[in-house]
Amino acid sequence: MTPRERLIKAINFQETDRPPHFEQMFELTEEAFGLNFPTEQQLQEASGNERKRLFERTADIYSKIVEKYQWDAVLVWRPVAFKNSVLYEFIPYLKKCVGPNIPVGTFIWGSAICIDTIKDYLQYTTQKL
Repeated sequence: MTPRERLIKAINFQETDRPPHFEQMFELTEEAFGLNFPTEQQLQEASGNERKRLFERTADIYSKIVEKYQWDAVLVWRPVAFKNSVLYEFIPYLKKCVGPNIPVGTFIWGSAICIDTIKDYLQYTTQKL
């Protein structure tokens, strides 16, 4: 079963060969691979071939995480989605690197990422979807 199939089956409450696995963030790249994600400043300041190189480096790190920890999907945290549009330029590099069987997603900033991000609970709980 491919990671994509596993994730889709789980979302549809169907039996899988094993539970799908991915994480919101992985911050131990230095310890696990001796690599670090490029900083937001590096990505913002880079253009042309340098930006492409940074995107490829970031995608390679995600690919290593997927392979080593058997992730079934990638939730992109770096580059940080809410700061700029760099994320949208990066996703095609990542999809090319991890292949078609690894679903790629990200955050829509302002969504309920964790409980401490909600400032007005009454508005949040009475909000019409």
